[in-house]
Amino acid sequence: LGGQAAAIMDVNVSEEMQHSAVECAALATEKHDVEREIAVLTKRQFEKKYSPTRRCTVGRLFGSSASQEAKHSIFFLVLGVNTLLFKAG
Repeated sequence: LGGQAAAIMDVNVSEEMQHSAVECAALATEKHDVEREIAVLTKRQFEKKYSPTRRCTVGRLFGSSASQEAKHSIFFLVLGVNTLLFKAG
């Protein structure tokens, strides 16, 4: 993560998953400027390690209302971009 701190606003995952989510999002944000591409790469990298059926929303400003499984969501800010990553279904 190159010394970049993440501000975690809401979390219902293990500490290991928190670190992984932040690393995936930071890598994606460093590689891409388009928010959709950041979301796609974050989701794919996280799913490789933890399982499919994840949803990822990324943006500098956004509102969200979604149903997710308990103990499977994280909302954080890293490199100026908000990320909501959660398990659906």
